[in-house]
Order: sequence, then structure tokens, then C-alpha cells
Amino acid sequence: MMSLWKLFERSVQLYHKKTALVEVNRRISFDDLWEISRRMGRRLWKEAKGKKQRRVLILARNSIEEIAVFLGCFQTGLIACPVNWRHSAKELQKLLAKYPDAVLLSDQKSMELMRQAGAENVLLLEEMDSARSDGDKCDLGNGAGPEDIAVQLFTSGSTGTPKEVGHTHSGLMMYLYTYALESRWTAEEIYQTSANLFHLSGFSIILSLLIGSTTVFFDHFDAVEFLQVMEREKSSRVSMIPTLIIRLLQDKRMPAFDFSSVKKIVYGGSPMNEHVVLQAMEQFHCQMEQAYGATESCCMAILLPEDHQRAADHAQDRKILRSAGRPLPLVQIRIRQETDKEEGKQQGCGEIEVKSPFLCTWDTKKGQHNTADGYHPTGDMGWVDSDGYVYLAGRKHDLIISGGENVYPKEVEDCIAGMTDTVKAVCVLGMPEPCWGEIVVACVVRKENVSLSEDEVISWCRRHIAGYKKPKKVIFCDYLPENANGKVSRPLLRKYLEEHIFAK
Repeated sequence: MMSLWKLFERSVQLYHKKTALVEVNRRISFDDLWEISRRMGRRLWKEAKGKKQRRVLILARNSIEEIAVFLGCFQTGLIACPVNWRHSAKELQKLLAKYPDAVLLSDQKSMELMRQAGAENVLLLEEMDSARSDGDKCDLGNGAGPEDIAVQLFTSGSTGTPKEVGHTHSGLMMYLYTYALESRWTAEEIYQTSANLFHLSGFSIILSLLIGSTTVFFDHFDAVEFLQVMEREKSSRVSMIPTLIIRLLQDKRMPAFDFSSVKKIVYGGSPMNEHVVLQAMEQFHCQMEQAYGATESCCMAILLPEDHQRAADHAQDRKILRSAGRPLPLVQIRIRQETDKEEGKQQGCGEIEVKSPFLCTWDTKKGQHNTADGYHPTGDMGWVDSDGYVYLAGRKHDLIISGGENVYPKEVEDCIAGMTDTVKAVCVLGMPEPCWGEIVVACVVRKENVSLSEDEVISWCRRHIAGYKKPKKVIFCDYLPENANGKVSRPLLRKYLEEHIFAK
């Protein structure tokens, strides 16, 4: 039966001694990773008492051993469930209580958190490969099947409560071939990322192995280390979220590093402001590619390098850089129309819904479902232009309704980010106000050694967007709080505003 494990075995057969993974100063070949993964799989199967599709909850930072556990789960038909190691003990305790029969696995750094959460019988990742004597005597049954769940991720969505998202072997295999084809990802690449395996973006490490390329990965992001390793390994395909790209562009040490091996930078998580994209293209001298996706749907759309280049070369096409690209082959995107006065009529703005062969598998008993005709409501608001480019207006739950008018934060953020000489970062959100219902509030981080006033920001917005969209209040911050994936955390920012700025 075809499975992700079978695809990995194909890479092993083709590439043998080629380096599969580079973990800063450690490296391992495809052959050796296959051996370790087989032993991991047999050990996990024994711990799961031979029960197929049993969950393996993994609380660990990125490592060769954690990746081997994923592959071992793929071999045996167990479900790899990576958990965010940034959880508090209380959050972790609630999550573990939902899966009392799961096999629990932790690295040394996270074992104390497991203990605080009351977990028992936790396997230590660093010791998983130590017992090798009876591994090959274990009967693995029939292994994983195409419709078995391979990976279960957790996404908080808009509620803050972890929601399980399962992806099958067949769905992920279909995704692999569709995405690799559109993104032109080949076995010759040396792929580098600092994404966590508990996020969909971190699953690119597994996809890279299945494609047969060498993967350079980290358990955290440190700018100097990232660039030093990139230079040493001659990485050709580099993945970063916009926040990290902005950090590098602002890092005065960056020009000292050699980017000549980098052919393409892939960014995702959110569209970058067009001014930042153009700066990155000029600074890095390589192709840029944006991937738009979600935990439930995988990558939905790509803004290809030729799209970026066309926008850079022709001012009339510059708006393309504000899009999330066009849908992947096999992906259908539609807009669930909203009734707002401006965006709904002029731009067809509404909730983005997606349908593809690699949508997640929902547990309908837990109230999770797609539409009757199989589309997944993403929670993203946006529209599609006549050329098929998808534009994002913001998250549905981030929509600001001020005086009866709909304001999408991203439009205001893009406007303020256009103040390239003075604005380093910006986040816009709505705050309660008795008269207007909500008011538009802009939180702005100024560039070093520049002056910028609230009146200047509001005047700039008044000149570039509709009057009702301009901020009623501008808060200057030293930094914007980030979540585990390195993106600006609106809940944390809102909490700060409630406690320090709008406290009654």
C-alpha cells in the first residue's frame, strides 16, 4: 500500500549516502536516517501495543530524532502529533487529557513541562534509539494505508482552544506532488528552514525528504547562525516567514554574508508589504516566492518568481505583490460573498473557501466540518481578481466594524507600511468604543532615530485610504508581540491595549 513511508523508502533507494538532514553541526545520510526511523517505528509500535492509528504526542524541538519519530509513525500506521512546546503546563494538561491512550514522547528540554502537566509514562526522545536488540522481532502488521491519518496538527484558530487537524497519507502524497510541481522543487535543492514541526510550515522538512533534497533545519531562529549555516551548506532554497525576512533586512550584519548559493526565498504565513518584497529582491539577488496556506488546507496558492519579477519591472503590475498568488493545480477557491457596502460590491470581498484533494480529515462528531459541497471556510477574507490572483483583506474575526462600515486591518496596515522611511512594523485592530462600536487603532513601531507623530500617521492615511478607515488612535510601541510561529499576536496586543491604554 502506498504511504509516506513508501515515498521515503524511494528517496533512500535513489540517494543512499547523500546527506538527508543537517541539524546545525550534525548531519545524517538517507541510509542512516532510514535505519534509525525503522528502529523508532518498531519501538513506538511496541509502546502502542500494536494498535494502529494510535496517537503519538510529541513535545520536542526540531531534531533528527524527532524527524525519525515522524517517519517511524508513517511506517507503522501510527499518528504523529507534534505539540507546541511553548504551551503552558495548564494548556498542555488540558490537551493531554483529551488523549488518555496516546503514547507520550518528550525531549529532555520539555520533560519538566510534561511533569508539570501531570503526564506519566513519558518516553524520552534522546533514549528512543538506545534499545536495539529486539527491534526487528516486532510484528508491524500491514503498516500504514493511504486513507490512514499520518499527521495530526493542532491549530487554535480564532477561539484559542486547540483544534485537531488530521491529514491522511494519500492527501499529503497528493499535496507533495502538486506543490513540488508548481514550486519546481527538485531533489537537487539544498533546502533550509527554521520552521517548527508542530506547524504546517515545519512539515516542509518531511516533504523535502520525500522529494529527495537535502534539508538544513534549526530548532530556533538566530540570524547569525542561520546565515552562517546557509553560507557553509550553500543552501539554494530558503524558507522564512515575513517577520524573519524583515529582521534580516534590518540586521546590519547581513551584508557580510554570501547569498550567492540562494536561488529562491520562499515566504509565507502572510503576504509581505510590497515595499519590503521589493527591498528583499534587491538585497538578496534571488527569486522570491510566496506560499499561501493553512493548517487545514495545506498550501492553497503560490505567487511565483515570475509574478514577483513582472511586478518589479512594471509599475502598473505592482499590485500583484499585494496578492497571495494563484491557486495550485487541483485547488479550487471561491469567495463566500459578504454584504458590506464598499468591498462587497467593488471587489467581491468575502470569506475565502477552498476545496482540494488534500484538505484535512475532520472529526464530524466534534463539530468540525466543511460545507455541504466540500469546501473549507478558511476564516480569511479576500477576493479574486480577473486574472485569478487571490487577495487577502484579513481574518474574518479581525474585521473592524466602525460606525456601521467594514474596515479590514490589512488595508490600513499596508497603507501605514508605505511610510517606509519611518515605520518599522505596524498592526491594526479594532477596540470597543461606545459611539462607533469599534474604532481603528494602529500600533506602530518606529524605525531607529526617527520622529513620527500620531497626526502624521493619520494624515498619511487620510491621503491614501477612505476617511472611515483611517486610525482614530495611534499607539507607538517598542515592539509587537509575536506568537509561536513568529507572527504578530493580535490577542497579546489586544490584551496589552486593554490593560494599559484603554483600561477603564
